[in-house]
Amino acid sequence: MDINDIRSAINIYEASELRDEVIQLAIDEAEILVDAKADPSNPERLLWLAKLRLAAYYAYLSYSDRVFNELPGTFSSTGEWNPIGSAIWRDVRDKLDKMERAAKEALKLVGIDLEEDKKPNRVPVFGIIR
Repeated sequence: MDINDIRSAINIYEASELRDEVIQLAIDEAEILVDAKADPSNPERLLWLAKLRLAAYYAYLSYSDRVFNELPGTFSSTGEWNPIGSAIWRDVRDKLDKMERAAKEALKLVGIDLEEDKKPNRVPVFGIIR
């Protein structure tokens, strides 16, 4: 998997919008997580898909931070600022949610359940049980 694979998956082809270094970090993180937790007996193409979807999600998550931290809009001919951020934020949020679901689905196919990792091993008991 390379940077162009991720750019194709998230449909962001300009390095000015999302730097190659950010995408490479997302790839590295996804590969480390999948290699560490996935059942190695899975088909190689399925492992690749899980890494691709997770790396795409991580990269788009970084991109969404940029979108949320910038205030998109235009100035009118009279110099008034017309923000268009809410529509863009909504679209980015929806795409990010879909990418997260796709990544989780692919991870489950290779034996990784991120929700399972969040569950406590023991139930804490407060007070006295009678």
